[in-house]
Parts: sequence; C-alpha cells; structure tokens
Amino acid sequence: TKAAAGANVPIFVHGETGTGKELVANACHSYSYRAENPFIPINCANLSENLIESQLFGHQKGAFTGATRDQQGYFERSQNGTIFLDEITTLPLELQAKLLRTIQEREFTPLGSNESKKFDAQIISASSTSLSKAVELGEFREDLYYRLAVIQLKIPRLSDRDNDVILIAQHFINKFSLEQNKGFRGFSDDAIEYVKQFSWPGNIRQLENLLHGVIILNTGTTITKKMLLANMDALSSTTETNGFKDILDGDIKPLATIEKESILLAIEKCDGNILQASKLLEVNPSTIYRKMSKW
Repeated sequence: TKAAAGANVPIFVHGETGTGKELVANACHSYSYRAENPFIPINCANLSENLIESQLFGHQKGAFTGATRDQQGYFERSQNGTIFLDEITTLPLELQAKLLRTIQEREFTPLGSNESKKFDAQIISASSTSLSKAVELGEFREDLYYRLAVIQLKIPRLSDRDNDVILIAQHFINKFSLEQNKGFRGFSDDAIEYVKQFSWPGNIRQLENLLHGVIILNTGTTITKKMLLANMDALSSTTETNGFKDILDGDIKPLATIEKESILLAIEKCDGNILQASKLLEVNPSTIYRKMSKW
C-alpha cells in the first residue's frame, strides 16, 4: 500500500463487499504527499441517475431545471487530494467516456460551462466486480480499464487472512471500548478460536458490526464466545455458506429446512445485517433471532 501511495498513478482496489476497500484507499491517501488535502469517497452506485454528471463534475447556474446557482462537483472539491470512486463499474458508459477524458487531459468541464477546469487529484477506484470481467461483459470501457488499473490491489476475504482476523478484531475492540467508555481489552480463548474458525461471509463489515453490538450490550474486560453467539447476526458457525443456495433444486424439502435456508440466504445477501434481512423477508428481526437460537 505504501509503495502504491507514493506512485501518484491511478489505483484500482478489488475485493468482495465488506473487505475494507475504502480503508485501503484511505491508507493510500494517508501515506501519500496529498495526505493534508481532502479525501473524497464516492459510492458510484448511490449517485442519482439524473444528476450523476453534475454530482461528479459540477454545474453552472441555469445548466438544467432547478440549477439555481453554481455548484461544485466531487472532482473540483478533491483538488490536490484524493478522489475514491467505489463500485466504479456501475457508472453509465456515457459517463465512463467523460471520466476517461478527465483522467487523460487532467481537466473537466462543469455542466452548462464552456470553460475547462484543471484537475490534480489522485484517483483510486474500487469494485466488488472484476474490471476485466466487466469489460468482457461490455459493461465497462476497455480504454478506461487500462487508465484506472495502472496499479491493482487485491483484498482477500477476511476468512483467508489467517491470524489477521484477530488483529483486525482487536482494533475494533479498542475503538468501540473507547467510544462506549467500556473496559474490554481482548478475547477469551474460546472466543479467539470461534473468531478464527468462523467463515465471515460479510467480511470486515460483519466483524465490525458484531463487535460493536457486543461491546454496547455487555460489560467487563474480556469478550467471550457466549457474548459473540448472543449477538451473532450472521450464519451459525456450523453452517456452510454455499450449501443453501440451491433451494429446492428439484427435491421436496421439509418446510422448516426451506425456511432456514431462506433466512440464511437473506442474511448473506445483507452482509450479516439482521435488520435488512428482516425487511427482505418481511418479518420482525426478533423472529430471525428466535429462529437462529433454536438452530
């Protein structure tokens, strides 16, 4: 990461949802000579379909209906800093062409303006989808791919990081204990074994959310396995994440089994967030917790 940060060329970060792509981008920014300047994170998937060009490049008064004043875009606000474009493969192809020109010419033109503005910020992009795969599917411009992926960083799943999972977990324990004025300092032996063996389908985000809840709801100095299990909002440790995706698959299954598979699948799709899963399933979150405790 330090070597990439000092290169001052576009960086692409690839990793599954929840693996910490924004944290890596922020680290690259912090290690660079731009560290004192703005770090502007943007989730391209959340940009407004009708206003996306204005959000990125800004607009002048009168550029479109409702444009009552000049407005800076993300690119102008990130001058001399770093702009982080997450889920960049979701950008429309038309916007991809304008982004390519911005990177090539190091300038952009706000909507409604005939005057180009210079652009001097580091560009870091990321996606849970491979850029090369998106190019193959015709969803991403090949020329933009080569511009963005000068340096590529691959983030492994949390379950593939061996003992790093404990180091990451300890960071969150320290962080949330300080925030919540609690005295937690680490894990019990059985909790360490549980954390290391769990598959973490929601990756770092799931681990962070779990520990946040555990620390809020408990007191003491040591987080135990019992505390983790009581607050676990993901798959049980004895359930494989790949075994329930082929629901029915031509065979009749007991209703209770189908119910369990549906709940687990919803939880996986929501990265371990029980509240979001309950909305997908149209049930109360307490119903999911009650079912899981029985399993």
